[in-house]
Amino acid sequence: MLSIRRLPIRKTVAVAGLATLAACATPEPPPPPPPPPPPPVQAAIPSRPLPPGGASPMMTIPARGPDGVRDTVNKNIDPAQVTWNMRSGFNVAALNCTEQRYQPIVLAYTKMLTNEKKRLSAANKALDAQYRKKYGRKSTAEREDYMTKVYNYFALPPAHSYFCEAALAAANNYMLMSPPDIDAFASTTLVQFEAAFDRFFTDYEDYRVAVQSWDASYGARYGASQPGYVSANMLSGEEHSDNGAAGSS
Repeated sequence: MLSIRRLPIRKTVAVAGLATLAACATPEPPPPPPPPPPPPVQAAIPSRPLPPGGASPMMTIPARGPDGVRDTVNKNIDPAQVTWNMRSGFNVAALNCTEQRYQPIVLAYTKMLTNEKKRLSAANKALDAQYRKKYGRKSTAEREDYMTKVYNYFALPPAHSYFCEAALAAANNYMLMSPPDIDAFASTTLVQFEAAFDRFFTDYEDYRVAVQSWDASYGARYGASQPGYVSANMLSGEEHSDNGAAGSS
């Protein structure tokens, strides 16, 4: 007698159904793309350097001679002129260094005019004699012209703080001297005054180097927005034009 084997129909149908559902299921979406990289960081553009003391961008400063000393009104002058120029420097400082901390300059200068009256007068007379011998009838005009240059030198506005600090130190030194040797003091003090101006001139030379570097790096793109750039280039162009005209004449 034959035996009939029953097949597991329900399980087969269930497995087939699951396979069909799996084939019809919606696939998972792909992961989102990575975010874009951040924009490159823009390097900060430094401001164009400015000249010290608010000086003109095209200022002319005294050159150094072969001895390394700048050619100023105080170079290679007579001892009497040294004393008189020291007095002139104090005169300018007393008038221009008006901040409260510089009051000792006025006190020292006032004391100097009183205590050193004879020696200062002698220096002045010696200079008058020298100018008369050298220039004759033009001596007064020549001396006044030179002294105008001396006063303008000491009163140079961009060097105000440099000079006032030196004058303050000199005033304090004078007040401590008892009794002072005014000629020796003048010689030392005039060197200190010149050192103050030399610091300003050196700072100005450093500014020139720095501004040339800035112009080379940023001038073409950003120069027009910077103080001094346009005027400096205009003056430079005029200078080249003048030089060309002089060369062709």
